[in-house]
Amino acid sequence: MSLLKYTEDYSEGTRKDIPAFPQIAIRELIANALVHQDFSVLGSRPLVEIFDSKIEISNPGIPLINPYRFLDYKPKSRNDELADLLGKLNIVESRGTGIDKVVNSLEEQDLPAMDITVQGSDSTVVILHEQQKFTDMSITEKNHSIYWHACLKYVADEQMSNAILRTRFHLATRHSAAVSKAIGNAIEAGLIKPYDRNAGRKNMKYIPFWGSDILNS
Repeated sequence: MSLLKYTEDYSEGTRKDIPAFPQIAIRELIANALVHQDFSVLGSRPLVEIFDSKIEISNPGIPLINPYRFLDYKPKSRNDELADLLGKLNIVESRGTGIDKVVNSLEEQDLPAMDITVQGSDSTVVILHEQQKFTDMSITEKNHSIYWHACLKYVADEQMSNAILRTRFHLATRHSAAVSKAIGNAIEAGLIKPYDRNAGRKNMKYIPFWGSDILNS
């Protein structure tokens, strides 16, 4: 963690060094990279790369489940014995809550959501981006942040709305149109969907693409 950038916080009267990325997110993602690596891919190993504005954590092998379902699916391990050992050492979560912690910690620190990319047939890369304003985020970064926020709400038996999303990004009411546009982009990307398609615009709520809407709940 000493290689990360830190900012100084004096809000409580004394200096507190805040890492640019939450330690719990890095811990969980590195542990996952170790547990889920594919040892049959020769000449490759888990790798952590630290850049000025991002961190990339990669491992050989592709996920056994759709990366977009990491939060709600029961985890599948490629290396059960290693997973059991690291679980006993309290290095990895044994009940599949690690990704929940990653998503939550990134939101608590006002960071964009993680970007999970499968490269070819033998590698998985997770990217953490530094803090930035909503207006400076790319469409892809907004899509991912909206999707994972909708996931957190859904597993808590809630639905995401324009107002809730504005709270996530600390945006005032005057930014409602910009947030609606971002929600529309996430819908077009197939990441979220309306909970009730017949609801009025102001009452519209959203859930992950895999969630049960009002007609199927």
